[in-house]
Amino acid sequence: MKKIITILLIIIFIILSYKPSYYQDVRFTSYHPNDKTGSTKCTASGYCIKSFDINDEGIYTYDDKLVIATPVNRCTKSNTGVCSKYNSLPKGYNQFDIYDELKLYFNDKQYDAIVLDICGACYWKEEHQRYDLFVKSKSNIIDTYGQVYIKEKINYYFIFISIFLFFILLIQMKLINIKPLIKYIKRYLSKIKRQVMR
Repeated sequence: MKKIITILLIIIFIILSYKPSYYQDVRFTSYHPNDKTGSTKCTASGYCIKSFDINDEGIYTYDDKLVIATPVNRCTKSNTGVCSKYNSLPKGYNQFDIYDELKLYFNDKQYDAIVLDICGACYWKEEHQRYDLFVKSKSNIIDTYGQVYIKEKINYYFIFISIFLFFILLIQMKLINIKPLIKYIKRYLSKIKRQVMR
């Protein structure tokens, strides 16, 4: 019975360790300096508009990538400042790290984007998760639907647990004899103890 439980746990953690890539249906909105939400000329990355270019659609770009604001891991984990209001995400929503790069699809075009800012509204539970683009002014406002390509994710913590459980399974099946190892560790610890007591 123990072996069956261990095998099932290994399978579960292997499944949890990998999330395949997919296209997320999203809503693209925008913000600009001095808008009603109090946006400034600078982003959470520390870069300000003087470091950006502007494309033909009035969207700020950095290194030819659209500047975008999303839920950000460090903000979700923070309990201080503005981020204290955004400690959870609705099911199925995604969050990123500053400088993560994304592929966006809207208005029949594909764009490369880079996460340089934090979006509070992107934490709201809506029909589609928001992704906020940084634009020059209110004349460049965006509100449309599209997709974001979400890369595959590998959780190395779950992989480590799977390997550990596999090792336990080998012991349960008596394919590995750990008694010599335990004896060696005990002798080694005993030796250290004697040296300390001298």
